[in-house]
Amino acid sequence: MSKIMIDYNMLDNTISNIENEINNLKNLFDQQNKNFKLFEDNKMWYGESCQNCINKYMEVSNKYDDIITTLSNYKQFLINIKEAYKAIESADITANY
Repeated sequence: MSKIMIDYNMLDNTISNIENEINNLKNLFDQQNKNFKLFEDNKMWYGESCQNCINKYMEVSNKYDDIITTLSNYKQFLINIKEAYKAIESADITANY
């Protein structure tokens, strides 16, 4: 088998960074939803432009979960890759003895 060098520390750092960004985005999206709810409930702006703004935000905010899911899937993919390479290395070490 060809020697592939995996820097597990770098992989762990990347996984950790993705997890941190997922948490940051969740917090940001939650705060944005709260802010928009205040905007949506105000009685000072109304009419077609207000409704168009609300509709557009609803369209965009419906994608928030997809963004989080995609990042979570990518994080899990990296975890699986790490585990697979460790299993391969372990099998190679065992086979060489």
